[in-house]
This record gives sequence, C-alpha cells and structure tokens, in this order.
Amino acid sequence: MKTKKITLVLAGFMVLSMLSGCGTSKVSASKEDKTISIMAPLMMESPPKNDCDIIKALEEKTGYKVNITWVPNPQYSDKFSITMASDQCPEIIVSGKGAATNSIVKKGGFWKLDNYLKDYPNLMKIDKNIQSNASFNGETYGIYRIRDLARFSTMIRKDWLDKLGLQEPKTLDEFTEMLKAFRDKDPDGNGKNDTYGMTIPKWAGINTFSPLDQMSVWFGAPNVMKIQNGKLTPDFMTDEYMASLDYFKILYDEGLINKDFAVRETSKWDDDFVNGKAGVIVDTQTRTFNDAKKISENNGKTDKDVDKWVTMINNVTTPTGGDKVLPSTGYSSMMMIPKQSVKDEKQLKKVLDFLDKINSEDLTILLQRGVEGKQYEVKGNEYVEITTGDSNIDKTNSNDLNSFWQISPNVANYDLHKENKGTKLEKRGKELLAEGEKKMVVDETASLISDVFAVKGIQLTNIMADARIQYIAGQIDKAGYKAAQNLWLTTGGREYLDDLEKSYAKNVGK
Repeated sequence: MKTKKITLVLAGFMVLSMLSGCGTSKVSASKEDKTISIMAPLMMESPPKNDCDIIKALEEKTGYKVNITWVPNPQYSDKFSITMASDQCPEIIVSGKGAATNSIVKKGGFWKLDNYLKDYPNLMKIDKNIQSNASFNGETYGIYRIRDLARFSTMIRKDWLDKLGLQEPKTLDEFTEMLKAFRDKDPDGNGKNDTYGMTIPKWAGINTFSPLDQMSVWFGAPNVMKIQNGKLTPDFMTDEYMASLDYFKILYDEGLINKDFAVRETSKWDDDFVNGKAGVIVDTQTRTFNDAKKISENNGKTDKDVDKWVTMINNVTTPTGGDKVLPSTGYSSMMMIPKQSVKDEKQLKKVLDFLDKINSEDLTILLQRGVEGKQYEVKGNEYVEITTGDSNIDKTNSNDLNSFWQISPNVANYDLHKENKGTKLEKRGKELLAEGEKKMVVDETASLISDVFAVKGIQLTNIMADARIQYIAGQIDKAGYKAAQNLWLTTGGREYLDDLEKSYAKNVGK
C-alpha cells in the first residue's frame, strides 16, 4: 500500500519554516475559527510549496485554512520534544509511541478520543486490531496512519543480478555472496571499483523498523520483546539479536554496507541505489516502487519498464531464525491532538471534523494521488501519474505526493494502488504481502505503555541504540555491548520490564 509526507521548520538545527504551525500564535477556538495547524515529518529533500495544487484543493474541499509545519525526518524526534515542551504547538502533531509520547500521554497532555469518535463516521471506519496496536493500554489518543502489515521488503537491483548471472537470494549465504558480487564484480559495467552491496541510513532509536530491526528478525530475534511464562526479555538481550549484530559487523568490516551508515540522512538513503552505486535496500514496498520508477526514468524508460531494473524479496532464511519477517503494527505513527493547543471540546470537535474529512475517500485520493488532471489521470481502473516531460515538474509532483502521504491516515484502507498493477513488480509486491503475513513475528506488547518508560524511555533507548552502532563499527566489543545492557538494566531497564510485565499480565496475558 502507499502513503506519503509533509512540511518543514528549520530553527536551530536545519528546520525551514514553511507554512505557519509550531512557533506561530496559537489558534483560537472562536466560532469563526476555520484554520488547522499540523506538524508532520518530511521524508523528501524539500517541502511542498504552500500554494501548491494539493494544498489549494485540500483547503477548498475541507473548508479549512491548513498550516503545515514540515520537519525533516532525522530531526523530527528532537523537534517533537522541543515543540511539546513549548507553549506553542500545532493542533495536530504526528507522533509514534516513543518514550516522549508515552510520557506526555501519562501526564494527560493529549486528548483521549474514545468517547468522541462515534460522532465522526469516517473515523469509525477503523480496523479494531490496528486500533488496539495504536492504543495506549487500550485507550485511543490518536488517529493511526494505516500501513500494510507485511509492508517491508528487500529491494535488489535486478539489472545487476542479470548482468552477473545471479538469482534472487533465498538463504543468508546467498544474500552475502550477492553483496560481495555487487562490491567486487563491476555490476554497473563501468570498469571501476565503485559499487557496494547495501545502503543503510542513520535511524533514530531501536524497534523503529529500521533495516537493522527488520534483519534482526531474520536471525530469530523477537519483535521488541521475548515472552516466556509472563516474563519479558528485550530483543537486544537475546542470542539471536546478537547474531544479527555480528552479521552487520561483518558487512561493515568488509565494506558491504556504506561506512557512513550511522550519519547518512534518510533523505539521501536511496541515492546510491538509484544512481547505481549500491545494490540493495531493506525498507518498504513503497520505497521499492518509487525507486524502481526513478531508475527507469533515469534510463529513459517508462513506468511500465520497472521490472527490468528492480526486484524484491521478503527476507532470506538463516540457521538461527528460519524464515521470519518483521511486520508493521498495521500503522505508522498517529495524528495526535495536544491539549496545550486545543484547549476545549469545541476546538477538539473542530479538529476531529477536519480529521474526519481527510479520511473520506475523495480526500484520501487527493492527499495520496494529488489533483486529477494535474498529478494523475484515471485510465480504466488505474490511477496514472501525469508526467510532462519536464523533469523539474515531474520531480515536484512526486515530491509533493510523497510528502502529503504523511497526513493521510486512510483508516478505511481505500484501495489506492491501482497504478502499475500490470507490472511484474507490482504483482510481486501483492504476492509478498500475502506471503509475509504467514511469516510475521508479532509484538504482543504493542498496545502497552509503561510509567517507567514514560520517564526514562529516551535515556534507555539511547543507551542501546548507541551501543548497537558502536558494536557494528568496532568501537566496542562484546564485553562493551554487555556493559551497555547492564547499564540499561541499572538505569531503569529492570524497573521498566517489571512495570511492563504487570501491564502485560493485566491487559494481554490474561
């Protein structure tokens, strides 16, 4: 399934202020108030213009003046914390269930929505299982942004496989040999030693669906927590997780991944893949389809030629993990409503009215496909993106669509993926979605939050996120990584596990 992204503020650390949002005067809740302010992550290099076709159509169709603050994704976590600690916030803020968000929920900083949703028909088109995953101990504090459960994939340069006479890898050994061939055997045919295996970006935290998280499950690591007889063990304390780190250390030491993986911006992540310098990315099917299209266009071909350039697999089998994949929770972050900007029920209902409107089918199409006749046209049963032959305009269209996807929850899961459905890659994607759901490792703690984690979660997460990078890069050894685990436990991790075990026993393991 597809979905995409929003606006930018760079204040202090590279945040461009576009439309008004955080940092602007708070919206009043007067009867005449027809404005909505939003803060959301930006996955592209630049935000949409505030007078673009999609914004104009969105305002016309909803009846609201929409002010979006786009924050580059690498800075989003820091900007979120700064924003929520200030007295000036947007009325809607995109957030996942990280430590900072959990803490604010515990303190009553977001509106609890359970008693209000029944009055908004589009918001009631929710999936109960996904809503449960997005809940905080069973309570609803945001409108989830839907994603396919088995949406993660491993994309591979098919033209490189074909040139080197390789098949898609099925085992870890085959995967490793493929990466070595991409490094050593001149897959781009330019006679230079300038290619490598897999590109990885910096990625905040752990258990955030990064390539490292996804591939740890290949080795048999649990999804967030291992549960035995009601006792919880974090994934990063299991032998299987350690096996995945050992593997990544080999990839790093042998130059099979980019040496700057700890600092490479996500906005630059797929540049090497698209430009023929790296042969593999582990991310989502959405990125696979987008990058296949870019490569095809770079080579003077059309969207219908994507099969020549890119293929994808769900995973590879390993001796320790068997045949497992990391699922999503069915959503990616939520659109939440801070009480410090939305002061009363009257203003809350205004915000919910806007959220209800953008979850209608026609506005979901607008935010994910654009304006008919400008960004797309309908041919038969297909949405076909319009290209003009002007690469700058094409890039702008694609950039805007990738951005606005970030404020399109699509809780009803409307079918918006008809384009390219005749290509082998598109068909392969649908097959992998169905296949992946049979291999998923479920996180049984997805709906739970902890008082301890709400206070100490950021510190705890940083301890293990830093240790993971340091171990892969050879800055610490196994003893150093073990020391980080012990620091995690003594800093509050043991208390967190005890707290989560009680919540698990009460809410899940009954």
